Amino acid sequence: MSVVWGKKGKSMPELAYRKLVLLALLLPSLLIIVSCSSNKIRPLSTVEIAQQLIKDQQNSANGNEKSPLKIHFIQPGKAVIGKPMEIELELVPRQDYPLLTVAYQVNDGLKFNKRWLIQQQDTIIRKLSDVKSDVIYPQRLTITPVTGGVLNLDIYILYQDQKEQKASRHVITLSIGDALKKHNGERIKL
Repeated sequence: MSVVWGKKGKSMPELAYRKLVLLALLLPSLLIIVSCSSNKIRPLSTVEIAQQLIKDQQNSANGNEKSPLKIHFIQPGKAVIGKPMEIELELVPRQDYPLLTVAYQVNDGLKFNKRWLIQQQDTIIRKLSDVKSDVIYPQRLTITPVTGGVLNLDIYILYQDQKEQKASRHVITLSIGDALKKHNGERIKL
């Protein structure tokens, strides 16, 4: 058997062995570097940003400000578990804004629908630009109750006010099942 020699006088099997050992030593280090870089800080969601801003506003002196919107809520008909229902909202700004970001978030017991499909996401975000005061901006959401009881639809609003980003939160309480009788089809001002 003849032996092939490499550039520095080492046999080819010895060079291959050294490369393999070097790769075996470096591979765990590379994996650690890759896994650390993939665990970078993830960007905050719109809801998380709004929650942090609300918390900061409550801790500051101006935590009792009015919401930038009046919200009118209409729930037509009786909510039935497993049956999609349409919720109509009317957003009425109190002043002009160049941009409002509205995040709708359902909690346990509710799911958003898109046409006939129940969606897995628990947040829907809508951006309204060039918003004028006292103009009604209708919004329509389709949700499906998956459990009965008193369930919440949270609405987070992000807006710019005097060079500062702010947020507000509204909660719409939905009574699913027998608890709905008092509010059936009624317009509720928030």
